[in-house]
Amino acid sequence: MDCINQMMGGMMGGGAMGWLMMASVILSFVLILVGLVLLGAWLARRLASQSSRPAASTAGTAGTASATSNPIIIQETPLAIAQRRYASGEIGREVYERIRSDLIRDGASGISDLRG
Repeated sequence: MDCINQMMGGMMGGGAMGWLMMASVILSFVLILVGLVLLGAWLARRLASQSSRPAASTAGTAGTASATSNPIIIQETPLAIAQRRYASGEIGREVYERIRSDLIRDGASGISDLRG
């Protein structure tokens, strides 16, 4: 029996060194396990967000919408974009007025009803 104890103590480094090695192996295993769980959660969340994102509509479905078709994407007119940028403070009043007058002068779509 003493021979086995000597051999085991010799392989594990003996005493505190053996416990330290065993603790590091257990800690490594736990860290790898936690990493795999976090990776799985991240992948699941990423796949769920991609599947819930609406796809862009195709040209063949413009003007029609059914329960199975993709939602129709409405494009903003240039004036609507300028209004949104002005409202958010991205551009000032002078820039907005210049853009608006340029669009009215050039006859951009959606602007003709603003001419007075």
